[in-house]
Amino acid sequence: TKIAGEAMCRAFYDRYGLDYVGLRYMNVYGPHQDQTAAYTGVIPIMLNKIDTNEQPVINGDGSQAYDFIDVEDAGRCNVLALQADVVDEFYNVGTGVQTSIRELCDSILKMKNSDLKVQYNPYSEDDARQMVQNRIGCTKKAERDLGFKYQYDLKQGLQRLIDWREKNL
Repeated sequence: TKIAGEAMCRAFYDRYGLDYVGLRYMNVYGPHQDQTAAYTGVIPIMLNKIDTNEQPVINGDGSQAYDFIDVEDAGRCNVLALQADVVDEFYNVGTGVQTSIRELCDSILKMKNSDLKVQYNPYSEDDARQMVQNRIGCTKKAERDLGFKYQYDLKQGLQRLIDWREKNL
């Protein structure tokens, strides 16, 4: 569906001259993200478990890796894309930094001063999540064309989220 959506944007641009800039978001996290929804991101799920003194659960062995970007950085990229003189292009919105789920969970546990141990659950045979083991975006094009470079590394972004949660939840 993502490829089809991008193809439709290009088709409308070619046929009707409709300008667009497409943004492909990596794993966005941060304050004001729904912290309790069934399909919320992995970071709030881990924080919720740790805050209730429950073992964080990782599906698979934790080696699957993703690109995590702070919501403020993602928002800044949106503004840069709106202001840019580019059209008919797609950009990855991320950090370009690979972080495994195991590393992510270990970092959160350390930042929360928790001695909880991670529970690893094998994927069931029909779990589609096992199909995507690595999702890291190349950010060179966004940096070149939009002037976008992330400002918050994962540790800084996680600390901002933890601080926000302590004040708001």
